[in-house]
Amino acid sequence: MNGVLGDGAVYTSINDFHKYNNALQEESIVSKDMHELIFKPSSMVLPEDEKYQFGFLKDMDEHYAMGWFLTDNLALHTGSWYGTRTIVVKEFGRPLTIAIFLNFASSDTRTKLIEETYQLVNEYIKTTANNG
Repeated sequence: MNGVLGDGAVYTSINDFHKYNNALQEESIVSKDMHELIFKPSSMVLPEDEKYQFGFLKDMDEHYAMGWFLTDNLALHTGSWYGTRTIVVKEFGRPLTIAIFLNFASSDTRTKLIEETYQLVNEYIKTTANNG
């Protein structure tokens, strides 16, 4: 395995990712100014052929910011390396992060899985919000 650091070769466990995500959510991993830079969109709106084709992103402007693809409400990051696929979706308006780590190389499966997971989570939140 070449380049076991940085782009394309970052390995983690679910437990470590959970700690990282909580620190990112609480803005305790870097200074507040740096945290704002992580999620500051570039001035360029991504062209259609560079956008992610997830149903829940339909008709939203996407921007790029320090490893994250951004809409007004979401931050999205994907990755892949030798038979693995990863996707992380973070919402800005609520403390919701969906992270899917796969050990096979199908991008179509990843797309379908994240869309269905996002839809399921949203339906669950709507159901529990109406009952509480």
